[in-house]
Amino acid sequence: MNFNYNAYIYSNTGYDSHFHSNYELIYVFEGEMQVFVNAREFILRGGNTLLISPFAVHSFKVPADTRAWVGVFSKDFVADFASKNGHRQFSSFTLPQEQVGLLKTQLFFEGKPEHYSCKAFLYLVCAECKKQAKVISSENKGFRDAVISTISREFQNDISLKELAENLGYEYHYFSSLFHKCFNMDYKKFINLFRFERACKLLETENQAITEIYTLCGFSSLRNFNRVFKEMSGITPLEYKRNLPQ
Repeated sequence: MNFNYNAYIYSNTGYDSHFHSNYELIYVFEGEMQVFVNAREFILRGGNTLLISPFAVHSFKVPADTRAWVGVFSKDFVADFASKNGHRQFSSFTLPQEQVGLLKTQLFFEGKPEHYSCKAFLYLVCAECKKQAKVISSENKGFRDAVISTISREFQNDISLKELAENLGYEYHYFSSLFHKCFNMDYKKFINLFRFERACKLLETENQAITEIYTLCGFSSLRNFNRVFKEMSGITPLEYKRNLPQ
């Protein structure tokens, strides 16, 4: 129960393929943006909303003439919804106009709302998602879930793509091809995303030295840890820890 949350309003920016264990919610104020989730394209226009499930591989691009709110939050905020829907991916949907005005003042802004308000309005959006959006079937879902489940347990170890294939009972070349099709990234980045997310949580919640944290996350060296962390966040682990709210 860590209640991770951050939200920003984006324009003229984008993110390459990535994933995390949190939900990601997008609301487009104006304009049009392109989002890919598990290799499926979504075109979101002003008023459209999209809820991206945990561990879904996604990327997006927000043009200069578009403004979009993007909130990333842990499952704790909507625990009941998360327990009933797992990693289901939903289609985009449009919130009722009577809710939009309220949400713009209570949720769709940069920064974090008051804790219980945040939970209440995230549940409101999730309720509309269940009511309006369709569940989208994901190609190779069993394969995707098996890989994520295994790496969730093994990312601290030095497990190669070949060892992962053998672990899951696949011929290596077929597994490699299917892996890149499902996750649209190389294996090193894939496993480093798990390590990075774990490192963030340890930096936020544990009073441990950075020299201890990198080994707990499976990084081969402090230098490698600093390089990967900065590539993924734009800052070093030490800067990240210093910027945490007191």
